[in-house]
Amino acid sequence: MPQFLILRIVLALTGIMLAILGANVGLGGIATLGLQVDPGFATVVNPTAFAAQDNHVRFIGGMLTAVGAFFFIGCVALERMRTVLIGQCGAVALAGLFRLSQPENPLFSDPELIRSFVMEVLFFPVLAFWLWRSTVQR
Repeated sequence: MPQFLILRIVLALTGIMLAILGANVGLGGIATLGLQVDPGFATVVNPTAFAAQDNHVRFIGGMLTAVGAFFFIGCVALERMRTVLIGQCGAVALAGLFRLSQPENPLFSDPELIRSFVMEVLFFPVLAFWLWRSTVQR
């Protein structure tokens, strides 16, 4: 029984973390709300193109916020949400692999990016296995 409590706590913390990161981008756009980086890091040279890309980034941030909400809801409704959460874990892991597609990738030289990448491609598959295993053990 304590394993289910620990799993629920992990789901709640994961959901909160994802929702905050998603809201940072979803509400702040490319410049973000400044929770991870100074909002003035980008210089706009083409306002029309920037506005379109900023709108797409806000959508992606909203999607990440929704994923976080699913994880948080899963901590309360674990039985009903288990399959959805396993799928969400797979989606996060796949999205993490997309980091490898960036040309001249700074991934392995930036500790912040390495932490994110490890969480995405290791933590989320382990969490998916834990969710699946918690069903098998019943």
